[in-house]
Amino acid sequence: SLRLGWLLRTLSKLMVLIGIVFAAFGPNYSHLLLHILYGEKYSSTSAPSALGFYCFYVLIIAINGITEAFVHAVADEKTLDIFNRW
Repeated sequence: SLRLGWLLRTLSKLMVLIGIVFAAFGPNYSHLLLHILYGEKYSSTSAPSALGFYCFYVLIIAINGITEAFVHAVADEKTLDIFNRW
């Protein structure tokens, strides 16, 4: 149980670290990235803003995925039945 807690904590820290890098640089460089890859067609629209928000969204979804996978890995059958009712 102690090793599982350590694993969850380590994976969560890693995801937060990677996510913070994307959240810090993604919104600022999304316009440049779209301009290099697709030209003025997409970089002059609201696509860079959407891509910037997506960088934050990926961080939240990554943390959610790790915690949900951890719960499904360590929970007993009765607890999983309660979580999976809907």
